[in-house]
Amino acid sequence: MWAGLLTLLVVGPWIRPGYIFGTDFSGPRHYSIPTGPSSYEGLQFVLAVAGSVVPGDILGKAFIVAIVFAAALTAYLCVPTGGFVPRAAASLVYLFNPFVYDRLAYGQVSVLAAYATLPWVASSVRALLAEPSVKRSLLAAASLALIAILDVHLALIGTFLATILVLAHLAVTRPDFTYLVRLGRYVVVTA
Repeated sequence: MWAGLLTLLVVGPWIRPGYIFGTDFSGPRHYSIPTGPSSYEGLQFVLAVAGSVVPGDILGKAFIVAIVFAAALTAYLCVPTGGFVPRAAASLVYLFNPFVYDRLAYGQVSVLAAYATLPWVASSVRALLAEPSVKRSLLAAASLALIAILDVHLALIGTFLATILVLAHLAVTRPDFTYLVRLGRYVVVTA
């Protein structure tokens, strides 16, 4: 509910009829099947298929609403401890900041989609560190792959975040050799 409220506060005024204008995302929108290789061909294809059923202006707004909601929700769920207040504060700070508003103004929707995925990267890597397993390794890999699909620049940030989380965990917990070998195997699977 909190993520929904924050989403309405950000994009509520845009739900009215008309097109959303952003430098790289101006209306009217038309989503076409990809014609050349790119990292986000899968996203383009999904939008093109959805655009054949839903008008472009509605699809564009729904896409932005989904991204803003995902950013608020993933930031809320990423906080490892505490109740509502720390989680709400995290999602509020993560969503209401100049980076988000600049990307919205510039129409850099795929950058925002990758930004919304960063908390999932943090959560999945933290879960992998807590209990290394194939499943958790593949979830961490999926989160990093999704960021790479959405925006290659934020894939570098996501990879850096994952690396820092692993190094910090190892420095703080000083695990035994058995854990290091097990974690090493699953980090390789993730990579």
